[in-house]
Amino acid sequence: MIEGFISAPQYKLSASIIRSIARAERAQGIIDASPLLPVRERELRHEAMLATIHASTHIEGNILGLGAVERILAGENVTARQRDVQEIINYRHVLDYVEKVYRDTRHPFSDVMIREFHKVLMRELLSGDQLGEFRAVQNYIVDTRTGRTIYTPPPVKDVPHLMLKMTDWINSIKPESCHPIIKAALTHYMMEAIHPFVDGNGRVGRVVSMFLLYRDGYDTRRLFSLEEYYDRNAKVYYESLQSVLRSRGDSTLWVEYFAQGFAEQIEEVAEKIKQYLQGEKDRAKFSRHELNKRQYEAVRWMQHRGSITAADYAEQFKVSKRTANYDLSDLLGKGVAKQEGESRASKFKLV
Repeated sequence: MIEGFISAPQYKLSASIIRSIARAERAQGIIDASPLLPVRERELRHEAMLATIHASTHIEGNILGLGAVERILAGENVTARQRDVQEIINYRHVLDYVEKVYRDTRHPFSDVMIREFHKVLMRELLSGDQLGEFRAVQNYIVDTRTGRTIYTPPPVKDVPHLMLKMTDWINSIKPESCHPIIKAALTHYMMEAIHPFVDGNGRVGRVVSMFLLYRDGYDTRRLFSLEEYYDRNAKVYYESLQSVLRSRGDSTLWVEYFAQGFAEQIEEVAEKIKQYLQGEKDRAKFSRHELNKRQYEAVRWMQHRGSITAADYAEQFKVSKRTANYDLSDLLGKGVAKQEGESRASKFKLV
């Protein structure tokens, strides 16, 4: 079945897929047009890198938390299984490799590149003769709860041919006939279906789909983590992949899941950037008024809740009513806030 799927992937361009692509395009437009300070962009990229490494290895059974991942990457010693630590280090190296080659046309996408991804991801986790090499034995996908085989990948002899066929399809497909987000989704499934390596197939498949999104212009400043979406509910992730088998080769449900996840993750990044830029705007606006820390926090309160009373102020900042009234009167005098109502019932709102 997989050879026929690679030649002509089956899916319906459903309303859900179209909506998700439109959402992703809008969010990416916001991100690309947003002026971020370099330091903040580096922070967001670091957060996305940590989330990607943690999520993709966690899906595969790595028990280390996000804090441990960050400490390992900072060069600190962490008490943990050596395999778990090595998986984290390897994933960081493969992300560095992807960043190095995805814009470089001197590195064409091919089965050689996929094998390089595997070699980096599985270093010191597999024997040398298995690193970057297609499997020499039959493997199986097993339900870990029941021990039942749920999928048998193609025979060993077919793997090189199928991988070549897949990369030929990827390199020949045009954006107008298959949107890059859909192409990345289909490739992810093809990698899982071929299962070309003895181990590490899930991680390699996720890296391949990430690489293709980056190369096709959807790197989104490398601020998102699609793997984080998968890890939020790994059961749904695997069930969505398996839906292609249940649907006899129709990958619509899987593509819907993939496109929705991409849209959600990109929208999260856009919202983070929006909040950051609003914060920068507010800091610039109010810094000239020389507000104290309580007053600045009161401004944030009014932005989110609409208004604040003297009683609210006193309770929130643990000050006397006299101090609350003084701070609020100062905001009035500086033209930051306005007063509505009289006496105890009066409310303060932003101008």
